[in-house]
Amino acid sequence: MTQHDIHIIVSEVKEILRPTPSELEEALRLYEELKKTLKNILSKTIPYNFKIELEGSVAKGTSLRGEMDLDIFVLVEYENLNKEWIIEKFVKPVSKELNRLRRGYLVELRYASHPYVKVRARNMEADIVPAYWAKSINDIRTPVDRTPFHTEFVKKYLASEQRDEVRLLKKFFKGIGVYGAEIKVGGFSGYLTELLIIKYGSFESFLKSAATWKEPQIISLSKLNSYEVSVLRKTFKGVPLIFPDPVDSRRNAAAAVSRRSMALAILAAHEFLKRPSLKFFFPTQKTLSIEELQSRLKSTERYALLILYNVAEGTSPDIIWGELKSIGRRVANVLKVNDFNVLDLRFWSDERRHAAIYVELHGEGLSKLKPVRGPAKIGGNLLNFFEKHLVKDPVPPWIDWEGIPRALSYRRICNPENLLKENIDLLGTSHLKLIRITANLIEKDVRYLCRDDSFLRWLNESIVKSLPWIGE
Repeated sequence: MTQHDIHIIVSEVKEILRPTPSELEEALRLYEELKKTLKNILSKTIPYNFKIELEGSVAKGTSLRGEMDLDIFVLVEYENLNKEWIIEKFVKPVSKELNRLRRGYLVELRYASHPYVKVRARNMEADIVPAYWAKSINDIRTPVDRTPFHTEFVKKYLASEQRDEVRLLKKFFKGIGVYGAEIKVGGFSGYLTELLIIKYGSFESFLKSAATWKEPQIISLSKLNSYEVSVLRKTFKGVPLIFPDPVDSRRNAAAAVSRRSMALAILAAHEFLKRPSLKFFFPTQKTLSIEELQSRLKSTERYALLILYNVAEGTSPDIIWGELKSIGRRVANVLKVNDFNVLDLRFWSDERRHAAIYVELHGEGLSKLKPVRGPAKIGGNLLNFFEKHLVKDPVPPWIDWEGIPRALSYRRICNPENLLKENIDLLGTSHLKLIRITANLIEKDVRYLCRDDSFLRWLNESIVKSLPWIGE
């Protein structure tokens, strides 16, 4: 592919992603409508100064066509703005009044770490978020208090012609499955995407840089000397990507990006420059049936466990995904300690009623015997090793051709499903009620969940594993 091919694809996608004037007009009309309504409600319930601002991609001019969701922030001049106050004095009265108005709004209360109100109206969504009215970045009380400063920074430093570049990069990240800082994704936030375009200038320039990234990768809007690089590595140790927030240098704007998301971004950047295609932005993939997926597992000697859950009513998505991943880490640890080879671990939820963990192992079981390696250094421990394994093992211990003591011991558990059932107390939480553990997609519960297209797509992604944007 030539530079000309990239230019053609990029130009075509820009046209597709750019919101129409009518979309923008309708979004701003809904904002003004909600702003007026909120003023009327809050002037009666909050005895503090407040102001209402539009934040997010619509305010910054970086939203995608068909995704004109609003971020409406209510900035309150009240220093004790804690979670309890927000729920009792903001979320509950605002949602109650919005429902009472009967304007066709679908109102949801979201009790995340920072509660807010979600409104669905006219094919759009609006998040109504209470925040502390911080006069400077040093005054912030909660993470969401930074948002107005982020909006102000992007509006100041992102050139108008770069808005299309941001849209391209957002859609690219969405297409490869790494867009969003929420726990579910562990990817690139909208704000980080905008910072990357401010840094590199264009979508293509970003790809050329990303294709060369190495962990830990440090990016900054300002030039860094070796001492500053060293400080950043120590301050944000253990993360794959570091991008100091230009609004608040104490924060890593890329903190949410997981190793998996970074690896996919590097791979996709390299692949797009090599073979540019619309499939990076608009991926499609064939969906196999359960029977075909079972056959795929069997033919590749893989063993799949599904841990199925019911979700407690009203549980916020952040809690669901956080607890799923926490359980997943415990499951992987138990399996590894008992000599099972964990190949993959994935998570799914409809964020309302159901959730699942997919655990993939190599082989359909383990032999009754497991190899054991003796002490690395020859000495007193050598005698202890031989005495221990002479008593209980079916084959006497030996010393191999390299002088390493070895033995074959009986394995306590050969079936991973039974192992997890033995550790059932590790598998549930107050928000996630365990339904069952099932192997290789054979239970009726799996077929029931497959009526949800998102579950069946997730199973396909988990088992088939092919990336629709890579290769010919």
